Amino acid sequence: MPSWKYSCAIPEIICSDRGPNFTSKLTKEFEDRLGVIPRFSTPSYPASNGLVEKWNRVFKQMLHHVIRSDPTDWDKHIPYLLFAYREVPNCTSGISPFRLMHGREARDHLSVLKSFWSGEIPLPLNLNNSAVDYLQELKINLERAADLTSLTTAKKQKSYAHHFNRGKRMKEFKKGELVYLLIPDSTNKLYARWTGPGEIIDRINPHSYKVSHITTR
Repeated sequence: MPSWKYSCAIPEIICSDRGPNFTSKLTKEFEDRLGVIPRFSTPSYPASNGLVEKWNRVFKQMLHHVIRSDPTDWDKHIPYLLFAYREVPNCTSGISPFRLMHGREARDHLSVLKSFWSGEIPLPLNLNNSAVDYLQELKINLERAADLTSLTTAKKQKSYAHHFNRGKRMKEFKKGELVYLLIPDSTNKLYARWTGPGEIIDRINPHSYKVSHITTR
């Protein structure tokens, strides 16, 4: 936990699933002391935290390709894979995660090599700039990146939503209706089974319902 505190500062809200590492007494004590509010996703419904689940899938694929030759030292590849992902522009926003965080593009080994090959002469650092000037410039760069990201993301998401929702209609359930639930298996994420029927006793939000005890048939 101290690692993210020193690299990204202390967040106000942490969104996560209900894994034991997020719901433990130790984690709660850290959150209480640091003034952090936990927000948990809907149990047994990974799609409620879809962005995280998508990232986990992408990172597992990256790690799988790297460790084929030697799977024993997979943990040593993590920093390099994370940097490789963070410097690539996101297909939705068009902005790299690194730029969103730091207000500039990452300068990696290939960038340095390109500078040598092209004969580019790096501009000297202006040591006379005050900290206030630097912070103001950083603020402007971050705001520009955030504005561009919001605009591009909104356009992409609207396009994705239109494509996904074609020919579909919103399904709503009422209290008292009987439904079946798709329950993931706790030992195998690839295996899930339908159980029920159960009765809807409450509607929490447009996509979440409280269902009575499920009876297997």
